[in-house]
Amino acid sequence: MNNEGPQLGLESLLVEYAARLASALEMLTAEKVEIVQIPEADAQSLVRDAFHREMGSWVWRRYALGSRTPAVVLVGASELTSKAIGAKILLAAGIEEIADNDVNDSYAEVQQSAVAALAQWLSRQLGSDIACALDPGVPTPADPADCFLYRIQIDNQRLDPVCLAVSPSLRDLLQGNGHESEREAQVVPASAKQELSMSPEPALVADTSVTRVLDFELPLRVSFGKAYLPLREVLKLTTGSIIELDRSIADPVEIVVNNRVVGRGDVVVVEGNYGIRIQEIITSGG
Repeated sequence: MNNEGPQLGLESLLVEYAARLASALEMLTAEKVEIVQIPEADAQSLVRDAFHREMGSWVWRRYALGSRTPAVVLVGASELTSKAIGAKILLAAGIEEIADNDVNDSYAEVQQSAVAALAQWLSRQLGSDIACALDPGVPTPADPADCFLYRIQIDNQRLDPVCLAVSPSLRDLLQGNGHESEREAQVVPASAKQELSMSPEPALVADTSVTRVLDFELPLRVSFGKAYLPLREVLKLTTGSIIELDRSIADPVEIVVNNRVVGRGDVVVVEGNYGIRIQEIITSGG
């Protein structure tokens, strides 16, 4: 909500985060997800009104995109929203007995996925590797002007807004203001690891809170094609009947996870069993 200077890089990052978060949620919930950034004029008043009253009690996660003095992003949501997202992910995975820890881990996993994809996008934009690590210190944003709100709807359920907050150093990096910011956003070289570990600042650690979620099983199936038949034709089917599908023998088959097409490939035979050689991975974020 800072109107000083060009914001094209920042705007691109805000759009990219929404796309990556929606893609991760669709993958894990198997439901239609819509995430729309709230216009700045509306979001500014919402953030300033809630900043000192509510947002301090939100669930915040702070990610460093760099080294010693890194650019950072914070993602925040109300406890109600974070638990709703976590529960939807677990239910989609077929888990009926839901524990609070699993709900929290599921929410953390989807945010980690979105921010990691955001770091990859930054790497491509800047032409250099961008590290992404969870910072164990999880403060709330220092300034309401750093906060950007999104409306999030999963299927027919609209949740409370989620927030993406960016640090001033990340703004500088996106706008290309100074070479120092760009150096700070690069991966820590091996020679600097010892110095970094001795720094009084909190060390950056890998996000290990999602390891339990990574063991969850998701239904995967392969679609060879489909056909639509009148009920009278279905009733005529017997052993030996042949149904013509909407694909030729040369067309790739679809790989479906949680009722969402995630890739395409060719059918192969491996030691007497059918298998799929993946030729294409599909993501809504590109």
